Amino acid sequence: MSLQISKDETAIYDRQIRVWGFEAQARMKNSSILVLGTSGLSIELMKNMVLAGVGQIIVVDERSVELGELGSNFYINFSDQGKMRAEVCVEKLKLLNPKVSMLAKTSFTPELLEGQHLVCHADATLDEMVKILVKVINFQLENESNLSFQRHQIYFRKYIWHVGISFFDLVAHKCKVAETIDETCYVSLSQSFKTTFAKGTKKQLLRKLSPTFILNKVILDFCNAEKCRPSQSPEDLAMLKNMLEKVVLDFFPVNEKLQKEVLASFNSAIPFYNIIPLAQGELAPCTAIIGGIMAQEALKIVSAKDKPINNIFVYNGLDGEGLVHQLAPEE
Repeated sequence: MSLQISKDETAIYDRQIRVWGFEAQARMKNSSILVLGTSGLSIELMKNMVLAGVGQIIVVDERSVELGELGSNFYINFSDQGKMRAEVCVEKLKLLNPKVSMLAKTSFTPELLEGQHLVCHADATLDEMVKILVKVINFQLENESNLSFQRHQIYFRKYIWHVGISFFDLVAHKCKVAETIDETCYVSLSQSFKTTFAKGTKKQLLRKLSPTFILNKVILDFCNAEKCRPSQSPEDLAMLKNMLEKVVLDFFPVNEKLQKEVLASFNSAIPFYNIIPLAQGELAPCTAIIGGIMAQEALKIVSAKDKPINNIFVYNGLDGEGLVHQLAPEE
């Protein structure tokens, strides 16, 4: 890859080049990123990447604009109702930085993976994440002999109102940290959620996973099973309680007495009856925070400058808590 940028681009990005260097900026300029979905969170992500000066972003969304999204996606207005979301958002994003190539697609095809350095999936269920991963893996296997093909680095995000979870599957990622080269192997999505903690006292076990992570995992499981957000109905609250128990038992296969103590602690720390009324959409201030962090990590990935998160980030807007968890089954 040619690490070249023009004189006018050097002038435009002068301040950030002074922060992360010419080589990192050139890698950004030569990168191509595929974004699936145009939620409020993915708009924040793309806005920050466009302003930073990546080379190309391809936006895929087969849905049309609905008025219910006006509160979270600031590139959508009343006059856009019925138009394709990807096309509306791309036209607005182009205005931020004409140097960045923006393409809108209304359907996903595996061919779109060609030449991409990063694939981001916004607001995906677990099943949707796995389907995209399978398509990426199949595309990689079919194109192993293609020397121009870039091995894809992928992360997914699920966000509801004030809580969010991001998963990074970067396969084997090499980057420059200070003056040294760091290479990290990332665990796959399916393997990460098979991680277990079978040893330790109650206090030690509760330090392994935060209530924010457990809450996000339960909501992710609910959305995957029901294909919708949880409501305040007694049936949904009962299902969330059952899912919480299953999540805790799966991650902590310890003796029955200790499991009950750990479950009681998480039950106390996660009051669903207070949280679920807020889980009906996206909250713009939270999307701004999470989108900023996700864009930061995306730029680390495509610039190969500094080490990205390994491998899960969770956020809770009620208390402003953002935490990194590294989940990997013991070999």
